[in-house]
Amino acid sequence: KLIITMWYNILITIVLVILAGTFAGLTLALFSLKLTTLEAKIKTGNKDAQRVYKIRKKGNLLLCTLLLGNSASYTIMAIFLGSITTGVIAGILATALILVFGEILPQAIFPRYALKIGARLYWFVWILLILFYPVTAPIAWVLDKILGKEAPVLWSKEELGEIIKLHEDWGKGIIDKDEERILLGALTFSEMKAVDIMIQSEK
Repeated sequence: KLIITMWYNILITIVLVILAGTFAGLTLALFSLKLTTLEAKIKTGNKDAQRVYKIRKKGNLLLCTLLLGNSASYTIMAIFLGSITTGVIAGILATALILVFGEILPQAIFPRYALKIGARLYWFVWILLILFYPVTAPIAWVLDKILGKEAPVLWSKEELGEIIKLHEDWGKGIIDKDEERILLGALTFSEMKAVDIMIQSEK
């Protein structure tokens, strides 16, 4: 019976570490996706963006929910881990599990596939939003009143130019060399003088 209890506690601890890592990864991944970026993708018919936008637009409510889930997972994990071992060993195990599986791996993996992971775990986040709503809604409401709506992401002409260059260099055919030249020229067209584009006639 003691062995069964020990393995049960180990299993619960593993599940809680996975949950904590999922919360940490989702927090970083979802908030790396800006609303304006998702809106642009939705206009092109991106289904993943449509799903993620429904939860991402909730902003502070989403943040409070994921942080609450993360904190609760670590707190409960500490209780179960304490029933398996105590003292220095428990501290070392807890630190190793939290650092590697709860923080490093999720934060290294999730942001790379933020949109895909967000769309696949859309149902899971919705359940959490509903489950934690009585606790998180008042906090989110206060944050909304203090901070206001999330500001859209805007780029200067120079930044847009760098984005265009990046898409041509790394976009795998999204923008070709000629399109890059035309787009960059359009961004600087209003700053040109007539003399810059005049063609000298032949005599």
